[in-house]
Amino acid sequence: MKADKQLIEWLLYNSEETIYSIEKNSKVAKSTISDLRSRKSNIERMSFKNASLLSDYANRVKGKRSVSKNNVVELKKGVEYDQAQSEALHCVSEEDIDY
Repeated sequence: MKADKQLIEWLLYNSEETIYSIEKNSKVAKSTISDLRSRKSNIERMSFKNASLLSDYANRVKGKRSVSKNNVVELKKGVEYDQAQSEALHCVSEEDIDY
């Protein structure tokens, strides 16, 4: 387990993740996330367990964003949709796909 204050700050204040999404995917209570995001609570005072869970989720979010922004094939004139989709799926791991 590892906690990273900068990652937590990015997740809470700079990412586009909703409180609901953070709660659902990190398993940290909605009230805790809301208090941190509104600065009612201080990041330095949260439990190590919650800090670790939020850091882990922030890493996963950043990883997904780098895949979607940098590695997905753009559809270009003359490229078949199925071919482009197949190439794009090779850039994404199976755990990143929601079924």
